[in-house]
Amino acid sequence: MEFFKSKAKSTPPPPISSVESPSPFSPPELVNPSIVCEEANCKNFNTFSCSYVDRKNNKCVSNWCPEHSVEIKGKKYCRRHSGIMQPLSEELLELTPTPDLDSRAASLVEWTANFFSDDIETFLTNFKGDNPELHLAQTALSLTQYGSPRKRGWLRTWQLASELGPYFKVSMLVEEDDDTILLVKVNGEEVAKVVPPWIHTSDISDEKREEFKASIIKLLQEKANSFNPNFLA
Repeated sequence: MEFFKSKAKSTPPPPISSVESPSPFSPPELVNPSIVCEEANCKNFNTFSCSYVDRKNNKCVSNWCPEHSVEIKGKKYCRRHSGIMQPLSEELLELTPTPDLDSRAASLVEWTANFFSDDIETFLTNFKGDNPELHLAQTALSLTQYGSPRKRGWLRTWQLASELGPYFKVSMLVEEDDDTILLVKVNGEEVAKVVPPWIHTSDISDEKREEFKASIIKLLQEKANSFNPNFLA
């Protein structure tokens, strides 16, 4: 995944008198053919500006060719911001302020959760066993605000639940104020606070990625082994 390689650039918002409501679905702009794609070693000049606009009306002005951009609902996005826009519906965006332009919190937790999802579902399915009262569900990317003073973070969850409510829940959270750190929680209790190895370099082997994943799954298994079935998350 390459969205950590390029830092999005911003332009200051226009005077208040001319500011319109931010729209992360603003139309793509075909830029001057003299502007080359920002992907490393790409020499394609047929580029678009990313369509992303954040909650403060800052627009991503990075430029990408068709091969190295992502199209969502007819709009072009850089890879980092496509990771935010893909899981968010237009209805949800009307209620949820988009992340700040340079924040990787939402895209980091979304990419990491997708990377882990199959393994976490397998872990929870094995933990559930033959219990017919429990069912497995996961939630899409969402904004959470908590603490005092209030913190903004982006969240993905998986849980086993029954008619009585949540039974065993795994969550991944990245706070906007510290958007390189992944928090992993089980039933609300923090079990890992780590910087994923791909944050500092995208040149990381699949073996290293799998080793990182296995280390987190091991922590989840340890919590499952000591789980009190009378506790509801």
